[in-house]
Amino acid sequence: MGISMDYRKPNGLNIQMYSIRRLAQGLMIAAALIAGTFDFACAQDDSIYGTVKVTFQPVLSLGNTWGCTFVYSAVYPDDVYLKGTPVAIDGNISLFQFGEKLGLQLKIGVKKLAGVGSIKPPNFAYLKTENYSTEKAHQVIRDGDAGHRLFDYSLYEPQVVGVYNEMLSSGKVTVVFNRKKDGKDVLVPVDLRVIDSDVLKRKRVNRVISDKSLHAFAGCAAKLSGQADQAKSGK
Repeated sequence: MGISMDYRKPNGLNIQMYSIRRLAQGLMIAAALIAGTFDFACAQDDSIYGTVKVTFQPVLSLGNTWGCTFVYSAVYPDDVYLKGTPVAIDGNISLFQFGEKLGLQLKIGVKKLAGVGSIKPPNFAYLKTENYSTEKAHQVIRDGDAGHRLFDYSLYEPQVVGVYNEMLSSGKVTVVFNRKKDGKDVLVPVDLRVIDSDVLKRKRVNRVISDKSLHAFAGCAAKLSGQADQAKSGK
């Protein structure tokens, strides 16, 4: 794993606070899914496991767009560390513009849904698609808000842009994390087309599939790319 210098703007803008309410909302949805299905279906039905919801959110400052983000939440059985206990991850996958540069960010928090517990950051995390991974990319790792950890990458590294392009073309990405140094990786697939989830009368989870968030993110990303090009040509 490589560590690079922080390429963010030096103006101290907080790039996490805009999504706190969205992240909390996603985790409450995940908790509601477990509350509604765990007693009836967990032992017999694994439909609760998977992506809960992905929402597109633009990041604005003084009316200008400088970020595009997928706010995600997913539920999975943690067979690696917790003997299959249902666990939720939530956070965001974001593209940010800093002048003429573009950066990708992964934000992740982990919460055990059975019983009382707080959101906790993983030890390490990265994004993975079929052919690419950010695991060994140069990155800035830092703590975020409310038990989350942030992983910042330059979009100009081959592995990072490869993940980015495959993620948008397939609509899918895997969030990988471990809970301790040298610990085993947990792989959680996230379907970026899941815009909502609800519990049916048969106590099965129904996921609403749409390309809406993908299209919105792609349009926002094109705008950021154009702004970065303008910033470069204006030098």
